[in-house]
Amino acid sequence: MVPVSEVAGFAGVSLAGGAYVPQITHLIRAHCSAGISRIAFAVWFVSSLLVATRAVAVRDGVFIVLGVVQVVATILICIFAAIYKDSYCEIHLPRRLASLTGLPGEQV
Repeated sequence: MVPVSEVAGFAGVSLAGGAYVPQITHLIRAHCSAGISRIAFAVWFVSSLLVATRAVAVRDGVFIVLGVVQVVATILICIFAAIYKDSYCEIHLPRRLASLTGLPGEQV
């Protein structure tokens, strides 16, 4: 029988993985990098890689899966944030650019 704490851990992994989905989806579909700090996500990637390495060393399944989820998600975010650097969707278009294009933009 699987311990309740392990089930809870994998439920937490699912929530953490699901939390990345809206960000990644918006980056890819809208080609919008608004609000993404590439430096912060690069540091987060290194951090996730180090924690995942420790999880593998101690053979902790929950944290191994969490590490893989975080590493893959941060890689995707870093790649697409670099590809769409300075690219904004209509909703996140800074006001100064919106005034030049005639589109509604967020207030800065």
